Amino acid sequence: VSDLEDINQKHENEPPQTIDITVRAIFSKYDNDKSGTIDVSELKSVMNDIGYELSDDEMKTSYAELDKDGSGKIDIEEFAAWWQLRTKEAFAPTKDDIIITIDATVRAV
Repeated sequence: VSDLEDINQKHENEPPQTIDITVRAIFSKYDNDKSGTIDVSELKSVMNDIGYELSDDEMKTSYAELDKDGSGKIDIEEFAAWWQLRTKEAFAPTKDDIIITIDATVRAV
């Protein structure tokens, strides 16, 4: 069984379009104890791998922000919401990108 098939089987009761397979794979990679949640140390690994070295206080604050339901655990839904927002922000066009695109379009006409 491939990793992706294994991930799909673990989440087969979830609506299929709710959480992207890529986000599930990332979540599964960092859910080291396979508890179905991300704890503080696992989140720290995520943050380190994406280039954020956070202090203990920053980590506690970040964890609390991701733990939307206040359960003390970050589940797949909470992680997916954060990851998708982070990805969307990372690829959002800047003001300069928009100006360059408009300028190029005007020149082409």
